[in-house]
Amino acid sequence: MIKDKAQEEVVNSTNKNLIVSASAGSGKTTVMIRKIIKHMIEDGVGVRDILVLTYTKAAAEEMKQRLLSAIYENAQNNPS
Repeated sequence: MIKDKAQEEVVNSTNKNLIVSASAGSGKTTVMIRKIIKHMIEDGVGVRDILVLTYTKAAAEEMKQRLLSAIYENAQNNPS
């Protein structure tokens, strides 16, 4: 769930590289997953064409699991 206008701006920004930096629990992972899913669905970008960096293995694993869940959920809701 997107918490504020700044997060929504990140999700909807186009044609630029982004750095999302904020404190723990602020919604960074949610914003990044929403942006990745949006690129995949609306722009036809393949998951192998997206680079996402994080600082810890734990954060990378959490992002991976959330992305897999979001992809699965989207496929269930939009089976075409």
